[in-house]
Amino acid sequence: MKKKIGIVTYLRSNNYGARIQGYAMYKVFKDAGYEVEMIDVDYPKRYYKYCLGRIVGHSASLKEWVYKYIVAVKMIRFTKRYLPATKHLITSSTDKMTDFVNSRNYDAVVCGSDEIWSSRTKEIAPPSIYFLPEKIQAKCIAFTPSANGNHTFTDAERKWLKKTFENYGYIGVRDKLTKRLVESIAKDSTPDLIFDPTLYTDFEKTALPEKLTKSRKKKIAFVFTRPHNDFPEELLKRLDTEDIECYSIFTLVKNTTFLPISPEQFTCVFQEFDIVFTNFFHGVIFSLKNQTPVLGFDTFEKYLHRESKVKDLLTRLELPELFRSYLKYDETKLEEIATWTKSVLSGEQSYDFTDNLRIAYDVLDDSMKKVKEVIDEESTI
Repeated sequence: MKKKIGIVTYLRSNNYGARIQGYAMYKVFKDAGYEVEMIDVDYPKRYYKYCLGRIVGHSASLKEWVYKYIVAVKMIRFTKRYLPATKHLITSSTDKMTDFVNSRNYDAVVCGSDEIWSSRTKEIAPPSIYFLPEKIQAKCIAFTPSANGNHTFTDAERKWLKKTFENYGYIGVRDKLTKRLVESIAKDSTPDLIFDPTLYTDFEKTALPEKLTKSRKKKIAFVFTRPHNDFPEELLKRLDTEDIECYSIFTLVKNTTFLPISPEQFTCVFQEFDIVFTNFFHGVIFSLKNQTPVLGFDTFEKYLHRESKVKDLLTRLELPELFRSYLKYDETKLEEIATWTKSVLSGEQSYDFTDNLRIAYDVLDDSMKKVKEVIDEESTI
C-alpha cells in the first residue's frame, strides 16, 4: 500500500509562484511513489488579504483589475484541475487545523515550499500550522520552506519553534536566511540548503497566445510586483522600441501588452521572449528553465538589510551577474542595463543555463533521497 502524504503550503494565493510551486510539491512526491493530498487550510486574515484581496489591492486601474480577475480565475481552475485537496478549512485556531490534519491519517506531513515560515503577520507566526506543530501525529518534513519576512520572535515563540524543529525527520530549506533562522533556534539542527521544487519538476508545454507565438520581432517581458519604481518605463526610453514588442505579466506596465496567462502558460511562456526583467522569484526560475536571458531585481527597501531570495538563488546557481538591485531612479544603472539589453538582443551576448540548472537538480535529487528514507522507515508514531 502506498504511503499517504499531506502537504501544507499556500494553496490559494493569487500568485503564479504559489500556485505552481504547490503543483511542483505535489508532483515531486507523487512521482516518488506516494499517495499525495494537499491540505487546504487557511487563517482568515491571510486568506482574505492574499487570496481575495490581492486582486483588488494590487490593481492600479479598472483595466488591470479586470486582467487580474481573469488571471485569478485561471489560477483557481489550475489548482482544481491538478491538485487533489482536502476540504477547505478556514479557522484562526491552529489546534483545529492540527486536529483536522490528524483526522486524515497521513504517514507523513510535509510543509513547503513558498514563504510559509515568514512571520510578517501575527496570524502565521508561531504557533501556526505552517511550522507543523508537535501534536501532528505523523512524520514531519520540511521541504523547501522559506522565511522571507520578519523574523523577530518572542522567547515563547522561539521555545515553541525549538521543540517543533527538533520533531522533524528532515529539514531542507530554500535559502540561506531560512537556514540561519533554523540553526539559531535549534542549535543542534543541521538543515540542508536546497532549492525550490519547480527546479526539480518537468512541466508540460501548453498553447500560448497567438499574438505572441506568431510575431517575429524581438520580445521583452516585464514580470513585476509593485513597487517597481518606474524601471520598465525608464528602460524603454533608452531602447529603440520600433522593432521590439514589449509585454507585461502579473502587473500591467505602461506601453506594454499585458498577458493574462494561466499558471500552465506561465511555466513555458518565457521561451517566447528574448529577455525577461523581473523581481519575481519564479519569474527568474522559469526564465532559466526556458533558457531565456533574465535580469533578476530587488526593488524593495527591506532587502537593504538582508539578502533577497532572488539574489540568493542566482548566487547559488553561479549566476550573480544576472542580479540587479534597483530601489530608486539610477541613471548609471539604467544605462548599464540598456547596454546589456542591446548586446543580448543583437546576439552579441548569449547564455546557456544547462549547467546552472544541473546544480539545483542534483541538490534536490540528493534531498529527496533523504526524505524518502525518513518516510519509508517503519514509523514508531
